[in-house]
Amino acid sequence: GVWVVRLLAVIIFPAAASAQLPAPAAFVQFLDVRCYDIPNQPPLHVPLRLDHLNPYFQSLNLPHEDVRLQEPQQLCFPVAKKDNFPHYEVRRFV
Repeated sequence: GVWVVRLLAVIIFPAAASAQLPAPAAFVQFLDVRCYDIPNQPPLHVPLRLDHLNPYFQSLNLPHEDVRLQEPQQLCFPVAKKDNFPHYEVRRFV
């Protein structure tokens, strides 16, 4: 099969680079995104390590996966939904 990884556009500012990432649930709970197609992009060849964030899967000691990003298909940005903006802890990283 074909695996597609949607990459969020993340800008890490120097002050946030040394800060600790929020817990996964806190990071994604209220994080809604708007995505735009970006066709005909060159391959990025960026290596990524994918770990399980779900505590159940972590308890199974499933191995991480090493993948390589190829051609980006979409660019996604966080947005407010029903006047709920991403929390401060999330905005520091996005």
